[in-house]
Parts: sequence; C-alpha cells; structure tokens
Amino acid sequence: MEKQIKILVDSLDCASCAITIEKALKNINIISHNVIIPLKEVFINYDTSKTSEEEILNIMKKSGYKGKIIND
Repeated sequence: MEKQIKILVDSLDCASCAITIEKALKNINIISHNVIIPLKEVFINYDTSKTSEEEILNIMKKSGYKGKIIND
C-alpha cells in the first residue's frame, strides 16, 4: 500500500542538507520524495510492504538529520 508522510527536519537549512538527505533516501526503497528547504519539510511516498516509517527516520538519522513525522 502506498503512503505519504511529511517529516519536519529542524536542521534542514540549505541545498547541501537537502542533497545529503536525498542521497540517504536513495539507499532505501521509496517511491518518491520532495525536500522543501524553506519549510524544513521532506515529503516521502513509499510502499508500506517494502519499507517503514522507522526505516526512513533511521536512514535520515544515520546521515546526520533527525526528523519528526508530522500528521496534518
């Protein structure tokens, strides 16, 4: 099942930060992502049968960025 999550990343300040996060996300199985630097948000679409929210947050943390899932 496809799901979208929004992650708030307080330390997302520049294009270099966004590139680091994007490179980290390539290491796991996600469908798509969108990094919005001014809002410090990352939108991720993923298949729940192939990865999990925990795996997404862990790969971001390993790249140096702690995120918090935001539910609207």
